[in-house]
Amino acid sequence: TTHAAVGTFAALGLAKGKEGSKEIWAAVFLASMAPDIDAIFYLIDPRFYFEQHRTLTHTLGGVTLLSVVTAGLITVSSKKCSPFVLVLYAFVGGLIHLALDALPGYPLRPLAPLSSHDYALGLFWWRDPFFKVTALIGIGLILILPRFLARPFLVLGLLVMVGRVAVAF
Repeated sequence: TTHAAVGTFAALGLAKGKEGSKEIWAAVFLASMAPDIDAIFYLIDPRFYFEQHRTLTHTLGGVTLLSVVTAGLITVSSKKCSPFVLVLYAFVGGLIHLALDALPGYPLRPLAPLSSHDYALGLFWWRDPFFKVTALIGIGLILILPRFLARPFLVLGLLVMVGRVAVAF
């Protein structure tokens, strides 16, 4: 739910008032959730899921591939934005996912297969409500405020989140 809240917050802030806003919103939101598509492995075998979760789909290469697939699916259903622009927005969504996953102590290997170094800041318990609550407040503000204030409130909300990380660090 944190990925959904922060992804929605970023998507709304980036898309509001832009040409192709629905497509931009979809690209950022879907890509912010996409790395967890590996949850499908749980249906095959829960142990296999726990062994594979946060591997291929949680790398920069995996996020890039998922961004291209996300943008491609959106482009098939709508031609309002260029596929390249949608890939860039989707990539932002994927990076948001990786950033949130790096905050708790559970390791992440975003540079695999080039590097086997684990990244985990260990700053928060994985269910820390701060990011979700900040994002939900931001969503509410972006929805009710005029579009020219959407991006400033997105930046403010992201700065608040970064400030929380800095204080924890």
